[in-house]
Amino acid sequence: MTLSSADALAVLYVGDDGSADAVADGLERVDGRFDVETATTAGDALRRLSETAVDCLVSEYDLPDSDGLALLEAVRGDADHDGLPVVLYTDAGSESVASEAIRAGVSDYLPKADADIDRLAERVAAAVESRRSRARFESNERRLSLFFEQSSLGVIEWDSEARLVRLNDAAEDILGYTEAELQGEPWGTLVPDDNQEAVADVMERLVANDGGSHSVNENIRKDGERIVCEWHNRVVTDDDGEVIALFSQFRDVTEQHRQRELLEGRERVLKEMYELISAREKSFTEQVEALLALGRDVLGVSYGTLSKVCGDEYLFEVVDAAPDAEFQLEAGDTIPLSMTNCEVAVSTEQTLVLGDIERDAPELLERGGNAEWGIGCYLGAPVFVDGDVYGTFCFYDTDTHAEQFTEWEVTLVDLMSGWVGYELQRREANQRLKRQNERLEEFASLVSHDLRNPLNVAQGRLELGREECDNDHLAVVERAHGRMQTLIEDMLLLARVGRGVDEVSPVALAELVRDCWQGVATGDATLVVDTVRTVRADETRLRQLLENLLRNSVEHGSTSSRTESGDSVEHGGEYVTVTVGTFADGFYVADDGPGIPAESREQVFDSGYTTKSDGTGFGLAIVREIADDHGWAIQITESEAGGARFEFTGVEFEDNE
Repeated sequence: MTLSSADALAVLYVGDDGSADAVADGLERVDGRFDVETATTAGDALRRLSETAVDCLVSEYDLPDSDGLALLEAVRGDADHDGLPVVLYTDAGSESVASEAIRAGVSDYLPKADADIDRLAERVAAAVESRRSRARFESNERRLSLFFEQSSLGVIEWDSEARLVRLNDAAEDILGYTEAELQGEPWGTLVPDDNQEAVADVMERLVANDGGSHSVNENIRKDGERIVCEWHNRVVTDDDGEVIALFSQFRDVTEQHRQRELLEGRERVLKEMYELISAREKSFTEQVEALLALGRDVLGVSYGTLSKVCGDEYLFEVVDAAPDAEFQLEAGDTIPLSMTNCEVAVSTEQTLVLGDIERDAPELLERGGNAEWGIGCYLGAPVFVDGDVYGTFCFYDTDTHAEQFTEWEVTLVDLMSGWVGYELQRREANQRLKRQNERLEEFASLVSHDLRNPLNVAQGRLELGREECDNDHLAVVERAHGRMQTLIEDMLLLARVGRGVDEVSPVALAELVRDCWQGVATGDATLVVDTVRTVRADETRLRQLLENLLRNSVEHGSTSSRTESGDSVEHGGEYVTVTVGTFADGFYVADDGPGIPAESREQVFDSGYTTKSDGTGFGLAIVREIADDHGWAIQITESEAGGARFEFTGVEFEDNE
């Protein structure tokens, strides 16, 4: 191995005046890295060494005041220069001189008769590089030893075949072995059988000089405990690139690994729970059964039940039990509430946590259920519906829980019971609403029938009266009949809205608006449709909303002074333009009529509110109810033309604008 061209090399050549300068000039000529100074005596050479840093000393054997061997011994005896490379370059070549020089620690011995100046230069460069390599190695060894001693991480040195050479105190603490117990052992000693293949792949790549690796794998301590360690491995190579050692830094990450697995497991449970409660294709009972099965699996117990408190009785509504459970329960079974642990949860209205009933609540051991079935652990939460305790959502087993139920497990059961209570409450509310709607429908139909019958009679009499005498008074009566008919229809429609929307579908807004326009008495009013979007809505209900808004804009937008709605459409002095369009999350219906004063904009949605003598006051109330049923917000503002603008927000569109 030679020095790199960037390395300067200071040489002190010791010889007689006649040869020293010639050798110095020759070395500098052969290799530009050499900077050679000369000395003619041993004393002069030793003085120079004490004053100047030198990379190599080259000396002839015969010196005026001594010889090369004596100079060599003097240099080796000086601690400051003990490692200095010394080349003996002499005319007095003999085996005895060479032997003495080697014993004295010469770096190289070169008879002048066997070498030219080029060969001397090579020997000098080689001697210097050898010393520098040794110095680097010793420095690395010192740093490595310091690292071994002071590192808080485990450190292991392996040989080129991955057999253990040494380890530090931290590694001994992690693995439970002493250094003496592991010296010479292969890496497999520290790896469990089921991890050997993966670790073997890592070690093989390292031995093949793969540079380094990072891995996390299981290891096995001396006492047999399996732990998880994080490893950082590096190879050490010689100047030829051959692997001479491997070094590993590692730390015990068992607890971090366990926590990560625990969090990932909890995330999976919550995701599965969400999927279960979101599965609308399943019945409520099927969803509860799935939740109970999930809870049993997480808690490691055999029984899960949703039960209802019926006075002093405890009714099992939904039951999920392990196939190998010691006793079987069925939905519909009842037992006295006083026999159960659930009675405590019900009476205290708090979650009851008993990892070991005998340890945590020995006073409950005599309860019939615990005594008869041998219940060992219990975790149950009360289920609330409309603020009252409905029953319990609970889990139990004949065995005790290995440890107390964790806070996470208690929270999971609370979440499950909370959803069950919410769903029961929602189902009861829906049933009440359904019954209420049925009664309202029955009432509306009855009222409609009772009102239409006399109205039909009056209209028939009116026609008969016209046959005998047709005058202006009969025309007023006819308009009154028309108003009564409109009132009946609006009252029926108002009674049937406000029930929520069962199903929505894509509706092309522009097409529906134009269709509604054809069904409204619009006279010479103008319609502008400024949208191509598709809204998700109940089409029938949306049609009712649009028809009422279009009719309202036409009837109230005309500047005619006449009061009748038909006249305002057909004979108004100026005709209204109605525009329907969309924006980011909604749509609007606007006109260029007189608008609605700011102080009246909330009132106009009240049932019966109207500014026209022949208005029913139900049109905009119906609009608001239909918007509410869809979950839309409605707001009245001023249009760009100064008229009224009805904006609906929170609208879901099928397309993306």
